[in-house]
Amino acid sequence: RQVPKLLENTNDPKNLVNDLNAAMPTKYTPFFAKGDLPVGLYVQYEKTVPKVYRQTWSAQPAMKRLLGEVPKEEIYTKLIKPNMLDVTSQYLKGANVSVWKSIFGNKNMAYLATFDRSGWIPVAFSRFSWYGRAIFKNIGKNILYLPMVCENKRMIPEGDPFVIKNNGEKKILKCNRNKKIDMVLIRKFPFFSYTAAHSVSLKGCKIEGANDRHFKDAKLLFQIDHYPFYMQQIDLAIPDSFRYAHLIAPNHEAIRVAEFDCYTDSCGIFKKLVDVGTQRSRFENAFDDDLNSYTVGRWVRHDFGSRQQIDRIKFCPRNDTNCIIPGYEYELFYWDKKWISAGKKIARDYRLKYENIPSGTIYWLKCLTKGKEERIFTYENGKQDWW
Repeated sequence: RQVPKLLENTNDPKNLVNDLNAAMPTKYTPFFAKGDLPVGLYVQYEKTVPKVYRQTWSAQPAMKRLLGEVPKEEIYTKLIKPNMLDVTSQYLKGANVSVWKSIFGNKNMAYLATFDRSGWIPVAFSRFSWYGRAIFKNIGKNILYLPMVCENKRMIPEGDPFVIKNNGEKKILKCNRNKKIDMVLIRKFPFFSYTAAHSVSLKGCKIEGANDRHFKDAKLLFQIDHYPFYMQQIDLAIPDSFRYAHLIAPNHEAIRVAEFDCYTDSCGIFKKLVDVGTQRSRFENAFDDDLNSYTVGRWVRHDFGSRQQIDRIKFCPRNDTNCIIPGYEYELFYWDKKWISAGKKIARDYRLKYENIPSGTIYWLKCLTKGKEERIFTYENGKQDWW
């Protein structure tokens, strides 16, 4: 065995192995309890592993035989090599699963593919028997697969996608157009631990207002008593006027802040207060309305130039910008033997709502404005589950 404990793809922080399945170095990985997370959000600590192959110096007899017997147009050469050896059992606690050839299918080879932004990528292969069944051994569990065949070096779906559950059960996903659902989407990509980690140091931080530049007359406006995973909004019950405002870490740790903004309410219209030293401030990345940029320090401080009434405060930790961003355009797709668009929407809030979407299948949310990280998901009980 090549690992202390066989991997299970269960997203259990106790079963992380650096560089193999951990999303970030285990020494620095923060762990969150269920109550630490907003509804519908969970932290992905692990990179799931579907198969493990080893490249050998010499050709493997089984692979030479396979390549000699199967038509070349059915071989996906980016996966199948003569000098490869399946060593999954040394690393992974997998399951066996079978797929069937379509009624009029005439292919010899079956593939299982997982999805990334570039499309379906084959990760496992097996030969169909004479009666049309292909058995895949030691397949990673808790992963979504699509059966496929190769025709003239082009991959074609051969059946419905399915998930191998933790108990080894195969859950087939079929698009149900007769049962429609409403969806509230909060992300387009899993919330990995390396992103969640940026929120840890903000818990316990204080937001204070003052009129003395050394904050000798500081007044507490809000103390962060939770992990702020994304943009947070605080409406002050009793507004007050200050020249200065800061977000400060009481334990003197470095905090990473993407945005820290203060607003004043003018007849029901909230106007962002401008820092008079924004262009020359070392905190300018926290004031630039760009969630991709951030500043690092023990505090982030505003100087408004004169006393200004503060009614609302927004702040956001360093993040991956894979949450829904107001003003960005998105497009949702669902799978029904191919990807079908459910429509484009411009986000008005940090959540994106879609109505009357076919249920029971897999979905893919693309941001058309910017950003490249995307993953497919299923949607159950009002939550996105990522694959």
